[in-house]
Amino acid sequence: MRLLQVPGFAISLALASQHAFAQSPDVGRPQFDDRQQVLAIYSTVRVLFDNEDFRNLERLADGFRDGRAVTSSGRPDLDAYYGAFASYPITGDMSDPRIDKAKRWLSAYPKSSAAHIVMGTLLENQTLALSQLAGNSVLAGTKALYDSAPAKIENGFKEAERFLVENEPLLRDEPYYYGLRIDFAARRGAKEEEILGLYRTARTRFPDYFTLKFEALLWLANSWGFDPGRVDAFISEATESSRAGNGQGDYADLYWWLYVLHAKGDLFTATKANWPRLRQGIEDRIKRFGGATNANRYAMLACLAGDKAIAKRMFEKIGNTFDPEIWNQQSLNQCWSWAIEDRGVPLGQVLTP
Repeated sequence: MRLLQVPGFAISLALASQHAFAQSPDVGRPQFDDRQQVLAIYSTVRVLFDNEDFRNLERLADGFRDGRAVTSSGRPDLDAYYGAFASYPITGDMSDPRIDKAKRWLSAYPKSSAAHIVMGTLLENQTLALSQLAGNSVLAGTKALYDSAPAKIENGFKEAERFLVENEPLLRDEPYYYGLRIDFAARRGAKEEEILGLYRTARTRFPDYFTLKFEALLWLANSWGFDPGRVDAFISEATESSRAGNGQGDYADLYWWLYVLHAKGDLFTATKANWPRLRQGIEDRIKRFGGATNANRYAMLACLAGDKAIAKRMFEKIGNTFDPEIWNQQSLNQCWSWAIEDRGVPLGQVLTP
């Protein structure tokens, strides 16, 4: 999911340490890393789609599909490509002109896997919009208008899933397709065996595709009640499947996304996460991809783990590029004060009751 360069200033590595110590942290400063690359792809894809430039949408998807196109943090560009279609409108009549555009794309390219995945995504989005609209109507005291919403929502998800399954022969080479299948299966209450089956089939074909692993883990962990042992076993197995290329990178990323970004509990008290292994995972990601986003994650994890040496080194590497998807101002100030100014306590102690 990435493209284009966002203009902005750059700070040299030689000055990064001085800069980090010279300025107090500000999470609101501009970013020039992973998020900008994702947003640039979103923008490119949406312009092409709005203009119904299906030919170049096909070319873009082909360029991203081999898995080597990634952002500076290592996220697949293909995720950003399809992520551009993931937002959905909330309207009273549930109209979505993008579905008609997708139909015209399918008409122009009937064998296009990208067009089919986009259509499945848009059908799901329309159903999610109905779900949100129905929930809002209850809050607004107009529940009677949407008494039939539950049946329509269930139907909508079934129709979207059926559309994808019917076109599976065209979609088997798309790793993103299997993530959608897992999502639909979980929404209709599929048993653990089915979700694991979908995941294992896809993992065999796409061992390095991180998003697939996280999609499966998110649903399974919920069904397991976030049992630390089962979650750790899944993460360890998922890491092993891509260890040749990623080292311990998936171990760090899966724990990061589930427990830090999705706030599913304190990483070092609610899980069996191993700090030396997490540390190695982030080091592996930085070695392979670099990127200020990975350095920001590492600084946060080090503050949670109470590893001042690592946190300090990462702040020196980050300079003033504080990622707002990782920090809020309070957590950044607390971590910075402890690691750089020798005040306060590790962030993990602040967050632990």
